[in-house]
Amino acid sequence: MTKIADILSLRPARAADRDPAVAWCDTLWDGQPDYIRSTWDHWQAEGNLLVGVEPPADDPLALLRMRQLSPGEAWFGGLRIHPRLQGRGVGRQLIAFAVEWARARGARTLGYMTETSNARMHHLGAALGFGRPGGIIWHDLAPAGAPAAEIERDPGRIDLGLAANLRAQGGLYFTGWAVQRLDRARLDRHAAAGQLVALSGGQAWAIIEEQAPDLLYVSHAEGGADDLRALLAWAARARPGAGLSSPLWEGTPHLALARELGWRPTGEAYSIFERPV
Repeated sequence: MTKIADILSLRPARAADRDPAVAWCDTLWDGQPDYIRSTWDHWQAEGNLLVGVEPPADDPLALLRMRQLSPGEAWFGGLRIHPRLQGRGVGRQLIAFAVEWARARGARTLGYMTETSNARMHHLGAALGFGRPGGIIWHDLAPAGAPAAEIERDPGRIDLGLAANLRAQGGLYFTGWAVQRLDRARLDRHAAAGQLVALSGGQAWAIIEEQAPDLLYVSHAEGGADDLRALLAWAARARPGAGLSSPLWEGTPHLALARELGWRPTGEAYSIFERPV
């Protein structure tokens, strides 16, 4: 148990916390079910899902999920506060705890993501020293009937220094529902997992991850319009019937190409925040 303020202490989440926590989380989004119900078991199994309680009572009144993405990168998410405690500074206290959690583990940065419309979390992040390195706009991708592409999977053929989208994103990309730095080691891991595909020559390439059995998302891609059509056509043939989506970053060549390629914004837009720790 870790005391974070006069109001709350934090402890690891338990299976018995799920139903009562989900019940009040479902009241936070204008009647829309919270995705916490579908991620709880996975997050709890990871061991870094925390609940806030008011001792001596033990009911879950706040949630926070912590992750260490790499030795230098930490991330928090799933921040939820019971309606009864909102407006009492609990969000600020939870984020302050997240900063200390990251610092204690040797991380150099701490990040989080929130809806672009969530002005409250934008304001709170800015007040606590977070900058906004960018934002993403989810698009459904429309693969065209492009000719069959010759695909390579050798990460050694790819020069990250020539990656125009990655450069426009400040070296960051979206993967595993977090924003991380795409370096050679991560590229190699995507290749080992079968997620990296490139056109012959390595100038156009994509990281394509499975979001669900019938949904793939392109977590990062490089190349011009014709290259992207060829890569998506390959993905569509490799997984017939699977949907394709992608988090396109603001201010990137690919976002500028989206309309030409027939990609459709879904209405989901998220802002990325990060601070040194």
